[in-house]
Amino acid sequence: MINSSRLLLSRLRGGDYAHAGDREATHIVLKQALSFDSSLKNKAALDVGCGFGGTAQDLYDAGFTHVHGIDLDPAAILYAQNKYPALNFTVADGFYVDKKYPLSHFSFVSLFNVMYAIQDTAMLLKKLSAISQPKGILVIFDYTCEKSSPAPFLTDLADKPMYPLHREILQEELKQARWDVLDIIDMTSDYIRWYRELLKKLSTSSFLFEQEFSAQDVSKVRKTFTMLLSHLEQGIWGGAAIYARNQNDWES
Repeated sequence: MINSSRLLLSRLRGGDYAHAGDREATHIVLKQALSFDSSLKNKAALDVGCGFGGTAQDLYDAGFTHVHGIDLDPAAILYAQNKYPALNFTVADGFYVDKKYPLSHFSFVSLFNVMYAIQDTAMLLKKLSAISQPKGILVIFDYTCEKSSPAPFLTDLADKPMYPLHREILQEELKQARWDVLDIIDMTSDYIRWYRELLKKLSTSSFLFEQEFSAQDVSKVRKTFTMLLSHLEQGIWGGAAIYARNQNDWES
């Protein structure tokens, strides 16, 4: 069964997105990624934690000819398969991608608001490095915090605890997994703008959404994003896009 509050969020965003900024964020990220390597197009791409498939479709529209999406939610994958039949969606765990896909297969790997839900980020980065082509590009778009900052306990719409990425720790984990950090772009102000707009839309149109979704779903989305916005506005959490290049081709 589809997570109804997650589906409500996608309706609010006007597309099949679960991540901040929806299509605008995807376009910003792709523009920067292609500035590092314009030849990424016409190659294979993997969207980890693809949800309902909107971001994967954006990759396809941008020119990636072989787009794959994986997610742990079977209902979300079934939805994506039916909505975007030209793409390849599979129920899969990111920790086992090296068993599912050939080594050095993808030229581009993206994670949009996915890693906050993962505790062993170091292991996941190693697995993604294994299936990335030499000089392949990785993009992590997610919540962040400074190393010395506290990480208050919040839960997402799937009721999973959220762990913002410590930038210093993440950079070290990327290095250990043979990813060379190309750039880290702070997007906190964008996250704040996006979440203010989302909550405003929910407030002004809640009566319309309550015709399709339960009052509990509407309340859950409002509470979740009100808390997230508060953390961002107070500077407790931030948002960033981290770009890295696979170093495996440099091995002797």
